[in-house]
Amino acid sequence: YMGVDLPFNDLVTYVKHKNPTHLYFHAIANVSEVPIEQHVSTLVQLFPDQQILMSGPLTKEIKVSHLNLKVLYSLPEMLAYIKAN
Repeated sequence: YMGVDLPFNDLVTYVKHKNPTHLYFHAIANVSEVPIEQHVSTLVQLFPDQQILMSGPLTKEIKVSHLNLKVLYSLPEMLAYIKAN
């Protein structure tokens, strides 16, 4: 867990040093002026080698798709993903 409102630069540094296979985000509220889909697009572009997993209430606003993005729309879907992987 890296906290709320983590700057992209800090996340880039972490990924560079730890090279995780997956990055998980639980999108509860968007308090910035940037739409959630723009945040998602930035994440998938910054981290093409990581699988981006997103869940939470804001997932209903995500309409974009990317090869390295998996949107988990419900708790059962998240649990099924975890069990399968």
